[in-house]
Amino acid sequence: MRIVQISDNLPPHHKGGAEVSCAAVIGELRRRGHDVTAVTNAPDDGFRRQPGTLYVDSDCHWGRSRDPRQLVANYDSLRRALEQIEPDVIHVHTCESRLHGALHLARDFPTVYTAHNYSLDFAHGLRAARFAQRPGDILTRRSLIFAKHLVKRDRRYFEMMFVDPLPHLQRIICPSGFMKSRLQRVVDADRLVVVHNGSPDCYADTASANDPGSMLFIGRLDNSKGISYIVKAAAELVRMGEPIAVLFVGSGDHEPQLRGTIRRLHVERVVRVAPAVPRIDYSRYPGVLVYPSVWDENCSMTIIEALAAGKVVICTAKGGNTELVTHLHNGLIVPARDAGAIAGAMKQLREEPGLIESLSQNARTTFLERFTIGRQVDQLERVYLDVIGGSPSRASDMSFTRTVMPSSSRACQG
Repeated sequence: MRIVQISDNLPPHHKGGAEVSCAAVIGELRRRGHDVTAVTNAPDDGFRRQPGTLYVDSDCHWGRSRDPRQLVANYDSLRRALEQIEPDVIHVHTCESRLHGALHLARDFPTVYTAHNYSLDFAHGLRAARFAQRPGDILTRRSLIFAKHLVKRDRRYFEMMFVDPLPHLQRIICPSGFMKSRLQRVVDADRLVVVHNGSPDCYADTASANDPGSMLFIGRLDNSKGISYIVKAAAELVRMGEPIAVLFVGSGDHEPQLRGTIRRLHVERVVRVAPAVPRIDYSRYPGVLVYPSVWDENCSMTIIEALAAGKVVICTAKGGNTELVTHLHNGLIVPARDAGAIAGAMKQLREEPGLIESLSQNARTTFLERFTIGRQVDQLERVYLDVIGGSPSRASDMSFTRTVMPSSSRACQG
Protein backbone atom coordinates (compact mmCIF):
# COMPACT_ATOMS: atom_id res chain seq x y z
CA MET A 1 0.00 0.00 0.00
CA ARG A 2 1.01 3.58 -0.55
CA ILE A 3 0.47 5.23 2.83
CA VAL A 4 0.97 8.78 4.12
CA GLN A 5 1.54 9.24 7.86
CA ILE A 6 1.05 12.81 9.16
CA SER A 7 2.30 14.08 12.52
CA ASP A 8 3.12 17.55 13.86
CA ASN A 9 6.55 16.43 14.99
CA LEU A 10 8.61 13.28 14.71
CA PRO A 11 11.57 12.14 16.82
CA PRO A 12 13.99 13.56 17.73
CA HIS A 13 11.84 16.73 17.71
CA HIS A 14 8.84 15.11 19.38
CA LYS A 15 6.95 16.43 22.38
CA GLY A 16 5.48 13.21 23.71
CA GLY A 17 4.41 9.63 23.20
CA ALA A 18 2.03 10.33 20.31
CA GLU A 19 4.87 11.24 17.98
CA VAL A 20 6.94 8.29 19.23
CA SER A 21 4.03 5.99 18.41
CA CYS A 22 3.71 7.49 14.92
CA ALA A 23 7.43 6.97 14.24
CA ALA A 24 7.21 3.35 15.39
CA VAL A 25 4.26 2.73 13.07
CA ILE A 26 6.12 4.30 10.13
CA GLY A 27 9.15 2.13 10.76
CA GLU A 28 7.17 -1.10 11.00
CA LEU A 29 5.08 -0.33 7.89
CA ARG A 30 8.25 0.27 5.90
CA ARG A 31 9.79 -2.95 7.19
CA ARG A 32 6.71 -4.74 5.87
CA GLY A 33 7.32 -3.34 2.38
CA HIS A 34 4.70 -0.57 2.32
CA ASP A 35 5.50 2.66 0.48
CA VAL A 36 5.26 5.17 3.36
CA THR A 37 5.70 8.93 3.17
CA ALA A 38 5.94 10.79 6.49
CA VAL A 39 4.61 14.35 6.59
CA THR A 40 5.74 16.57 9.44
CA ASN A 41 6.69 20.13 10.33
CA ALA A 42 10.18 21.35 9.55
CA PRO A 43 11.88 22.01 12.92
CA ASP A 44 12.91 25.60 13.54
CA ASP A 45 16.52 24.69 14.20
CA GLY A 46 18.99 23.06 11.86
CA PHE A 47 18.13 19.43 11.21
CA ARG A 48 18.98 16.60 8.87
CA ARG A 49 16.22 15.82 6.41
CA GLN A 50 15.24 12.17 6.38
CA PRO A 51 14.46 10.29 3.17
CA GLY A 52 10.81 9.48 2.63
CA THR A 53 9.72 12.52 4.64
CA LEU A 54 7.83 15.56 3.36
CA TYR A 55 8.61 18.59 5.53
CA VAL A 56 6.01 21.35 5.78
CA ASP A 57 7.73 24.70 6.12
CA SER A 58 4.77 26.78 7.28
CA ASP A 59 1.34 26.61 8.89
CA CYS A 60 -1.59 24.73 7.39
CA HIS A 61 -4.05 26.03 9.96
CA TRP A 62 -3.32 28.23 12.94
CA GLY A 63 -0.09 28.84 14.75
CA ARG A 64 2.37 31.64 14.21
CA SER A 65 0.75 32.77 10.98
CA ARG A 66 -2.45 34.81 11.12
CA ASP A 67 -2.85 35.59 7.42
CA PRO A 68 -5.74 33.43 6.16
CA ARG A 69 -4.57 33.74 2.56
CA GLN A 70 -1.21 32.24 3.48
CA LEU A 71 -2.85 29.51 5.52
CA VAL A 72 -5.04 28.50 2.58
CA ALA A 73 -2.02 28.57 0.25
CA ASN A 74 -0.10 26.32 2.63
CA TYR A 75 -2.95 23.84 2.81
CA ASP A 76 -3.34 23.84 -0.97
CA SER A 77 0.39 23.21 -1.34
CA LEU A 78 0.17 20.18 0.97
CA ARG A 79 -2.87 18.84 -0.87
CA ARG A 80 -1.16 19.17 -4.27
CA ALA A 81 1.93 17.38 -2.95
CA LEU A 82 -0.23 14.49 -1.75
CA GLU A 83 -2.06 14.36 -5.06
CA GLN A 84 1.31 13.68 -6.67
CA ILE A 85 2.00 10.91 -4.16
CA GLU A 86 -1.45 9.40 -4.83
CA PRO A 87 -1.73 7.60 -1.48
CA ASP A 88 -4.09 4.69 -0.98
CA VAL A 89 -4.76 5.95 2.52
CA ILE A 90 -3.74 8.86 4.77
CA HIS A 91 -3.24 8.33 8.49
CA VAL A 92 -3.31 11.54 10.52
CA HIS A 93 -1.77 11.34 13.98
CA THR A 94 -1.09 14.51 15.96
CA CYS A 95 -2.21 17.73 14.32
CA GLU A 96 -2.70 20.11 17.20
CA SER A 97 -1.06 23.16 15.70
CA ARG A 98 0.63 23.84 12.38
CA LEU A 99 -0.73 20.78 10.59
CA HIS A 100 -4.29 20.99 11.86
CA GLY A 101 -5.59 21.56 8.33
CA ALA A 102 -4.41 18.06 7.45
CA LEU A 103 -7.65 16.67 8.86
CA HIS A 104 -9.47 18.26 5.95
CA LEU A 105 -7.57 16.06 3.52
CA ALA A 106 -10.27 13.53 4.36
CA ARG A 107 -12.47 15.30 1.82
CA ASP A 108 -10.11 14.21 -0.97
CA PHE A 109 -8.44 10.98 0.25
CA PRO A 110 -9.39 7.91 2.30
CA THR A 111 -8.32 9.06 5.76
CA VAL A 112 -8.10 7.64 9.26
CA TYR A 113 -7.29 9.66 12.36
CA THR A 114 -5.71 8.47 15.59
CA ALA A 115 -7.14 10.34 18.57
CA HIS A 116 -4.00 10.55 20.68
CA ASN A 117 -5.56 13.50 22.50
CA TYR A 118 -9.04 13.08 23.95
CA SER A 119 -9.76 16.82 23.86
CA LEU A 120 -11.15 16.40 20.33
CA ASP A 121 -8.79 18.72 18.51
CA PHE A 122 -10.77 18.05 15.36
CA ALA A 123 -13.95 19.54 16.90
CA HIS A 124 -13.89 23.19 15.80
CA GLY A 125 -15.30 26.30 17.37
CA LEU A 126 -18.01 26.04 19.99
CA ARG A 127 -18.65 22.38 19.12
CA ALA A 128 -15.98 21.71 21.75
CA ALA A 129 -18.52 22.86 24.34
CA ARG A 130 -20.10 19.40 24.11
CA PHE A 131 -16.88 17.96 25.48
CA ALA A 132 -15.93 20.68 27.94
CA GLN A 133 -15.13 19.76 31.52
CA ARG A 134 -15.42 23.34 32.80
CA PRO A 135 -17.16 26.44 31.41
CA GLY A 136 -13.75 28.01 30.77
CA ASP A 137 -12.87 25.18 28.39
CA ILE A 138 -15.38 26.55 25.89
CA LEU A 139 -13.41 29.77 25.39
CA THR A 140 -10.48 27.99 23.83
CA ARG A 141 -7.93 29.59 21.60
CA ARG A 142 -9.51 27.85 18.61
CA SER A 143 -12.95 29.21 19.50
CA LEU A 144 -11.59 32.75 19.60
CA ILE A 145 -9.83 32.32 16.25
CA PHE A 146 -13.06 30.91 14.86
CA ALA A 147 -14.92 34.04 15.99
CA LYS A 148 -12.24 36.35 14.60
CA HIS A 149 -12.34 34.89 11.12
CA LEU A 150 -16.13 34.76 11.17
CA VAL A 151 -16.21 38.48 11.88
CA LYS A 152 -13.54 39.21 9.26
CA ARG A 153 -15.47 37.08 6.75
CA ASP A 154 -12.44 35.37 5.31
CA ARG A 155 -14.89 33.24 3.40
CA ARG A 156 -12.60 30.71 1.73
CA TYR A 157 -10.55 30.18 4.85
CA PHE A 158 -13.71 29.85 6.90
CA GLU A 159 -15.19 27.29 4.52
CA MET A 160 -11.97 25.29 4.19
CA MET A 161 -10.78 25.19 7.77
CA PHE A 162 -13.88 25.42 9.93
CA VAL A 163 -16.21 23.01 8.20
CA ASP A 164 -16.27 20.02 10.52
CA PRO A 165 -14.05 17.26 9.07
CA LEU A 166 -15.63 14.56 11.25
CA PRO A 167 -18.13 13.32 8.64
CA HIS A 168 -15.29 12.72 6.15
CA LEU A 169 -13.06 10.66 8.44
CA GLN A 170 -13.68 7.03 7.57
CA ARG A 171 -12.22 5.61 10.80
CA ILE A 172 -11.05 7.11 14.07
CA ILE A 173 -8.44 5.00 15.85
CA CYS A 174 -8.70 5.00 19.64
CA PRO A 175 -5.46 3.94 21.39
CA SER A 176 -7.53 2.84 24.41
CA GLY A 177 -11.00 1.71 25.34
CA PHE A 178 -11.08 4.77 27.58
CA MET A 179 -10.70 7.00 24.51
CA LYS A 180 -13.47 5.19 22.70
CA SER A 181 -15.85 5.69 25.62
CA ARG A 182 -15.09 9.41 25.57
CA LEU A 183 -15.45 9.84 21.81
CA GLN A 184 -18.74 7.95 21.67
CA ARG A 185 -20.29 11.12 23.06
CA VAL A 186 -19.72 12.92 19.77
CA VAL A 187 -18.87 10.24 17.16
CA ASP A 188 -20.84 7.25 15.88
CA ALA A 189 -19.41 4.15 17.55
CA ASP A 190 -19.20 2.22 14.28
CA ARG A 191 -16.39 4.52 13.10
CA LEU A 192 -14.33 4.08 16.27
CA VAL A 193 -11.72 1.32 16.36
CA VAL A 194 -9.61 0.50 19.44
CA VAL A 195 -5.97 -0.12 18.51
CA HIS A 196 -3.60 0.12 21.45
CA ASN A 197 -0.19 1.66 20.87
CA GLY A 198 2.71 -0.70 20.34
CA SER A 199 6.46 -0.52 20.66
CA PRO A 200 9.43 -2.25 19.01
CA ASP A 201 10.92 -5.00 21.15
CA CYS A 202 14.35 -3.78 22.20
CA TYR A 203 14.75 -6.07 25.19
CA ALA A 204 14.53 -9.62 23.85
CA ASP A 205 17.98 -10.47 25.20
CA THR A 206 18.25 -7.87 27.98
CA ALA A 207 17.34 -8.12 31.65
CA SER A 208 16.29 -4.96 33.47
CA ALA A 209 16.81 -4.40 37.19
CA ASN A 210 13.99 -3.30 39.49
CA ASP A 211 15.61 -1.78 42.56
CA PRO A 212 12.94 -1.23 45.27
CA GLY A 213 15.15 1.49 46.71
CA SER A 214 15.05 3.57 43.53
CA MET A 215 12.22 5.40 41.73
CA LEU A 216 12.43 6.34 38.05
CA PHE A 217 10.31 8.78 36.06
CA ILE A 218 10.77 9.17 32.31
CA GLY A 219 8.74 11.64 30.29
CA ARG A 220 7.56 15.20 30.06
CA LEU A 221 8.06 17.21 33.25
CA ASP A 222 4.52 18.44 33.62
CA ASN A 223 2.19 18.76 36.59
CA SER A 224 -0.38 16.58 34.82
CA LYS A 225 2.04 13.68 35.23
CA GLY A 226 1.93 14.01 39.02
CA ILE A 227 5.69 14.51 39.29
CA SER A 228 5.47 16.47 42.54
CA TYR A 229 3.96 13.43 44.26
CA ILE A 230 7.08 11.41 43.48
CA VAL A 231 9.17 14.01 45.30
CA LYS A 232 6.74 14.03 48.22
CA ALA A 233 6.86 10.23 48.37
CA ALA A 234 10.65 10.38 48.47
CA ALA A 235 10.52 12.87 51.34
CA GLU A 236 8.15 10.58 53.23
CA LEU A 237 10.43 7.57 52.70
CA VAL A 238 13.40 9.61 53.95
CA ARG A 239 11.44 10.52 57.09
CA MET A 240 10.69 6.81 57.60
CA GLY A 241 14.39 6.00 57.37
CA GLU A 242 13.94 3.99 54.16
CA PRO A 243 16.76 4.08 51.60
CA ILE A 244 15.55 5.82 48.43
CA ALA A 245 16.93 7.45 45.29
CA VAL A 246 14.89 9.19 42.60
CA LEU A 247 15.81 9.97 39.00
CA PHE A 248 13.73 12.14 36.68
CA VAL A 249 14.68 11.88 33.00
CA GLY A 250 12.95 14.47 30.88
CA SER A 251 12.27 18.13 30.23
CA GLY A 252 9.30 20.44 30.29
CA ASP A 253 7.90 23.79 31.37
CA HIS A 254 7.48 22.60 34.96
CA GLU A 255 11.11 21.68 35.51
CA PRO A 256 11.81 24.87 37.57
CA GLN A 257 8.75 24.13 39.70
CA LEU A 258 9.93 20.54 40.19
CA ARG A 259 13.37 21.69 41.30
CA GLY A 260 11.72 24.14 43.69
CA THR A 261 9.70 21.31 45.26
CA ILE A 262 12.89 19.26 45.66
CA ARG A 263 14.57 22.15 47.51
CA ARG A 264 11.50 22.92 49.62
CA LEU A 265 11.27 19.32 50.85
CA HIS A 266 15.04 19.14 51.41
CA VAL A 267 15.56 16.00 49.31
CA GLU A 268 18.29 17.31 47.01
CA ARG A 269 20.55 14.53 48.24
CA VAL A 270 18.30 11.74 46.97
CA VAL A 271 16.48 13.29 43.97
CA ARG A 272 18.20 14.00 40.67
CA VAL A 273 16.86 15.53 37.43
CA ALA A 274 18.58 14.52 34.19
CA PRO A 275 17.89 15.99 30.73
CA ALA A 276 15.76 14.14 28.20
CA VAL A 277 17.54 11.79 25.84
CA PRO A 278 16.43 10.92 22.29
CA ARG A 279 16.42 7.16 22.83
CA ILE A 280 15.58 5.53 26.13
CA ASP A 281 17.22 2.27 27.14
CA TYR A 282 15.25 1.26 30.23
CA SER A 283 17.76 -1.46 31.07
CA ARG A 284 20.28 1.27 31.95
CA TYR A 285 18.16 2.50 34.84
CA PRO A 286 17.78 0.30 37.95
CA GLY A 287 14.73 2.00 39.43
CA VAL A 288 11.06 1.05 39.47
CA LEU A 289 9.06 3.19 37.03
CA VAL A 290 6.66 5.52 38.87
CA TYR A 291 4.05 7.23 36.67
CA PRO A 292 1.50 8.90 38.97
CA SER A 293 -0.56 10.84 36.40
CA VAL A 294 -3.27 13.11 37.77
CA TRP A 295 -4.99 13.50 34.40
CA ASP A 296 -6.55 10.82 32.21
CA GLU A 297 -3.81 9.18 30.18
CA ASN A 298 -4.78 7.72 26.82
CA CYS A 299 -2.29 4.92 26.08
CA SER A 300 1.04 5.80 27.66
CA MET A 301 4.07 4.95 25.53
CA THR A 302 6.25 5.32 28.62
CA ILE A 303 4.37 2.54 30.41
CA ILE A 304 4.37 0.30 27.31
CA GLU A 305 8.13 0.73 26.84
CA ALA A 306 8.67 -0.02 30.54
CA LEU A 307 6.60 -3.20 30.28
CA ALA A 308 8.71 -4.23 27.29
CA ALA A 309 11.81 -3.96 29.47
CA GLY A 310 10.23 -5.96 32.29
CA LYS A 311 10.08 -2.90 34.52
CA VAL A 312 7.81 -2.89 37.54
CA VAL A 313 5.36 0.00 37.04
CA ILE A 314 3.62 1.98 39.76
CA CYS A 315 0.88 4.12 38.20
CA THR A 316 -2.49 5.70 38.90
CA ALA A 317 -5.81 4.40 37.58
CA LYS A 318 -6.25 7.37 35.25
CA GLY A 319 -7.72 6.94 31.79
CA GLY A 320 -6.28 4.02 29.86
CA ASN A 321 -3.60 3.12 32.43
CA THR A 322 -5.66 0.22 33.76
CA GLU A 323 -5.73 -1.30 30.25
CA LEU A 324 -1.94 -1.57 30.46
CA VAL A 325 -1.32 -2.35 34.14
CA THR A 326 -3.23 -4.79 36.34
CA HIS A 327 -2.71 -4.37 40.07
CA LEU A 328 -0.46 -7.04 41.59
CA HIS A 329 -0.15 -8.80 38.21
CA ASN A 330 2.27 -6.70 36.16
CA GLY A 331 2.48 -3.59 38.33
CA LEU A 332 0.96 -1.66 41.19
CA ILE A 333 -1.88 0.86 40.96
CA VAL A 334 -2.12 3.66 43.51
CA PRO A 335 -4.67 6.45 44.05
CA ALA A 336 -4.00 9.73 42.25
CA ARG A 337 -2.55 12.65 44.24
CA ASP A 338 -1.43 10.35 47.06
CA ALA A 339 2.28 10.50 47.86
CA GLY A 340 1.76 8.21 50.84
CA ALA A 341 0.39 5.49 48.57
CA ILE A 342 3.48 5.73 46.33
CA ALA A 343 5.74 5.47 49.38
CA GLY A 344 3.70 2.50 50.60
CA ALA A 345 4.02 0.73 47.24
CA MET A 346 7.79 1.16 47.29
CA LYS A 347 7.89 -0.21 50.83
CA GLN A 348 5.79 -3.19 49.77
CA LEU A 349 8.27 -4.00 47.01
CA ARG A 350 11.15 -3.86 49.50
CA GLU A 351 9.38 -6.15 51.93
CA GLU A 352 8.21 -8.67 49.29
CA PRO A 353 11.18 -9.39 47.00
CA GLY A 354 9.34 -12.27 45.35
CA LEU A 355 6.67 -9.83 44.22
CA ILE A 356 9.19 -7.87 42.15
CA GLU A 357 10.22 -10.95 40.17
CA SER A 358 6.60 -11.92 39.51
CA LEU A 359 5.58 -8.41 38.42
CA SER A 360 8.62 -8.09 36.16
CA GLN A 361 7.99 -11.39 34.39
CA ASN A 362 4.32 -10.59 33.90
CA ALA A 363 5.16 -7.12 32.61
CA ARG A 364 7.32 -8.61 29.89
CA THR A 365 4.67 -11.21 29.03
CA THR A 366 1.97 -8.53 28.86
CA PHE A 367 4.02 -6.56 26.37
CA LEU A 368 4.72 -9.55 24.14
CA GLU A 369 1.08 -10.63 24.11
CA ARG A 370 -0.60 -7.25 23.68
CA PHE A 371 1.62 -4.27 22.95
CA THR A 372 4.24 -5.09 20.32
CA ILE A 373 4.50 -2.84 17.28
CA GLY A 374 3.80 -5.91 15.14
CA ARG A 375 0.43 -6.44 16.79
CA GLN A 376 -0.47 -2.76 16.43
CA VAL A 377 0.40 -2.64 12.73
CA ASP A 378 -1.45 -5.91 12.05
CA GLN A 379 -4.58 -4.14 13.26
CA LEU A 380 -3.80 -0.93 11.36
CA GLU A 381 -3.35 -2.86 8.11
CA ARG A 382 -6.85 -4.29 8.51
CA VAL A 383 -8.25 -0.80 9.14
CA TYR A 384 -6.48 0.57 6.04
CA LEU A 385 -7.86 -2.24 3.86
CA ASP A 386 -11.33 -1.61 5.22
CA VAL A 387 -11.09 2.12 4.47
CA ILE A 388 -9.86 1.70 0.89
CA GLY A 389 -12.51 -0.90 0.11
CA GLY A 390 -10.57 -4.12 0.62
CA SER A 391 -11.77 -6.87 2.88
CA PRO A 392 -10.10 -6.91 6.32
CA SER A 393 -9.97 -10.68 6.06
CA ARG A 394 -7.64 -10.33 3.08
CA ALA A 395 -4.90 -8.70 5.15
CA SER A 396 -2.82 -11.88 5.20
CA ASP A 397 -3.30 -12.40 1.43
CA MET A 398 -2.05 -8.98 0.32
CA SER A 399 1.15 -9.10 -1.70
CA PHE A 400 3.18 -7.13 0.82
CA THR A 401 6.93 -7.53 0.53
CA ARG A 402 7.68 -8.09 4.20
CA THR A 403 11.25 -7.44 5.26
CA VAL A 404 10.69 -7.57 8.98
CA MET A 405 13.77 -6.85 11.08
CA PRO A 406 14.61 -9.18 13.96
CA SER A 407 12.71 -8.47 17.17
CA SER A 408 15.94 -7.59 18.93
CA SER A 409 16.57 -4.66 16.56
CA ARG A 410 17.47 -1.50 18.43
CA ALA A 411 14.79 0.47 16.62
CA CYS A 412 13.27 1.98 19.74
CA GLN A 413 12.39 5.62 20.15
CA GLY A 414 12.28 7.29 23.52
